[in-house]
Amino acid sequence: MQDSSVPKLLKHFVATYPVRTATIVVLLSVAGLAEGISVMALLPFVELAIGGHQAESGGVGDVVSRLAGTLGVNPSLGGLLILIVAGIAAKAAITLVAMKEVGYAVGRMMTDLRRRLISSLMAARWSYFVARPLGTFANAIGAETIRAGATYQQAARLAAAAVQAAVYGVVTVLVSWKAALFAILAGLFGAAVFHRVVAAAMRSGERQTALMRSLAVRTTDTLQGIKPIKAMAAEESAVPLLDHEIQELDDAQRDQVWSAELLRVAQEPLLVLLLALGIYGAVEIGGESLPALMVVAVLFYRLFNRFQVMQEIYQQIGTGASAYWSVYRLCGEAEREGERCSGGGIPIGRVPRIELDAVTYAYDNNDVLRDLSLSIEPGEFVAVTGTSGGGKTTLLDIVSGLLSPRTGCVRLDDRDLGDLDLKSWRGKIGYVPQEMLLLHDSIFRNVSLGDETISRTKAEAALRAAGVWEVVSALPEGMDTVIGERGSRFSGGQRQRISLARALAREPALLLLDEITAALDEETERGVCATLRRLAGKMTIIAVSHQPEMARVADRVIRLEAGRLDSPMIGPSTSCTGITHAK
Repeated sequence: MQDSSVPKLLKHFVATYPVRTATIVVLLSVAGLAEGISVMALLPFVELAIGGHQAESGGVGDVVSRLAGTLGVNPSLGGLLILIVAGIAAKAAITLVAMKEVGYAVGRMMTDLRRRLISSLMAARWSYFVARPLGTFANAIGAETIRAGATYQQAARLAAAAVQAAVYGVVTVLVSWKAALFAILAGLFGAAVFHRVVAAAMRSGERQTALMRSLAVRTTDTLQGIKPIKAMAAEESAVPLLDHEIQELDDAQRDQVWSAELLRVAQEPLLVLLLALGIYGAVEIGGESLPALMVVAVLFYRLFNRFQVMQEIYQQIGTGASAYWSVYRLCGEAEREGERCSGGGIPIGRVPRIELDAVTYAYDNNDVLRDLSLSIEPGEFVAVTGTSGGGKTTLLDIVSGLLSPRTGCVRLDDRDLGDLDLKSWRGKIGYVPQEMLLLHDSIFRNVSLGDETISRTKAEAALRAAGVWEVVSALPEGMDTVIGERGSRFSGGQRQRISLARALAREPALLLLDEITAALDEETERGVCATLRRLAGKMTIIAVSHQPEMARVADRVIRLEAGRLDSPMIGPSTSCTGITHAK
């Protein structure tokens, strides 16, 4: 079924939010009833307005008179006007309450979608992220979720229009079943005539969803590299990279607007034409009097107009449905890629012995690690060197459980990592990547990352241990200083030390470092390495680096070439099953 399938989406909304949807429908039904009373009151009012001539309103006038009497309203001209005004006012008030509920429902739906997507992404395995552009997720959390919320709002408007159509249909049947039948047939005729227009708008909505996702991906990638682009005055050449999606999106938007306006504008002449034909036939062929047709004509106009409004809203829902299903599918996809984070748990505070036994890992059938076996003792400082592509970063990912070996296993104190709780293990890891993650926020927030267990005292201790506290304490706002976009207010060495402090604030048993001194000058590099040397023994440190200084301060140096140790590790090896903690 296409993403723009409206019945499927409406059914899904009802199943997902049954209570709130039922509340909205009940309120709209009551509002429709109030409107129906005011419309019915029009019939005797018109009778009086044309001089008391008995219009062919059947028993509706008597029903309204009895209703007015029950409500204590005199069924006179003034009394009927009061009933009309009261009915419309009640309808407006109840509809306003219903739309307030719609607002709550839209906000809740958008919040639920965003929370579900973010939670599922946080729980997904690392290899899922590696294979997908981040712009896809950013677009889903932002633009697509907003369009999805607007779609629910349109669904509520469709329900309101349907209730109004039902009310006008009942009143029209009471007045003239022939007019009601004619209006229904005319509505079906209009739906058939404009079906292609509605379908075209829906296809345009699907195109927009795909193009906006593609544009978000390209824009995110481009902005991440904006510094070299500006430094090389390559802005003008970068724009064409985005121009294709921008132009295609422009075409899709124009198609959607054209389809929507064509439907809206073309329906009115059709309505007037059908109304004119109906009046002419009733007067010239049926012999009806024109005054008697006044109310019938008004009811026909209102009923057919409700059908038109429903078709317009239906078109709008179909246009936005693809955005909702895009986010919904992405949530399901991320949830299916979730990691299994259950196991025996790891004793708190213990620095485990880490063993890799005959580990092999491959990207797209290309082996990155080949039958790798090594052992790292608790508190040991190990530097990992080697040529690019030799598997150094992959080694860190294997040890942290972000990736699982194709063959072989990882053991912590002789326990298979696949049998342990991944989340518990990672809670004991401090990780500093080569690409620093620094938020446009305060230093404290960058160190704590919102973790409420990390107090300002802990953050200060971590900044001291990372050797950057003197810089931070000298700032007017101290740890509350905003570091700027990606840490732009600080030097490379200071940014690296803040990243190191973030890892140390969690009091890790294992510290993983990936080329953290690669972009530093020699003096800054020596300072960072001296800091790491002081930390050695308190925690296990595995540092990937090409720099001689890192190798000099480490307890041991491991060199990886083409996924293998350049000299085999000698030691006992017990058999074990492959890691099963991730998909």
